[in-house]
Amino acid sequence: MLEAVWQPGEADPKLLLFQRSRSCGHIISTMSLKSAAFFALIGMTLLTVLQAVGVIRDVSSLLAGAIAAMALLISLVHLLASVSVAVFLYVFYKNQS
Repeated sequence: MLEAVWQPGEADPKLLLFQRSRSCGHIISTMSLKSAAFFALIGMTLLTVLQAVGVIRDVSSLLAGAIAAMALLISLVHLLASVSVAVFLYVFYKNQS
C-alpha cells in the first residue's frame, strides 16, 4: 500500500484537517435546534407583518380603484402562506425541549 509522504516544507495535512473541522463546526455546534427555530420564527414574524401591511395597502388601492381584484387575491394568498409558516414555526419552537 502506498502512503503519501509529508515533506518538511509542506503544511501538515492532519493539522489542516483539524483546523478546518474545528472552524466549520464551531458556529453550528453552539446553536441549538430550539434557538434556530426561535431565530426563524422571529424572521418569519417580521415577514408576516410585512405581508399584512401589503394586504392593507392592496385593499386600500382596490377601494380607490387603482388595482384589480386579482392583485388583492395574490396578496391574500401570500399572506396566508406567510401566516401558515409562522404558525408552523411557532408550534415547532414550542415543542422543542
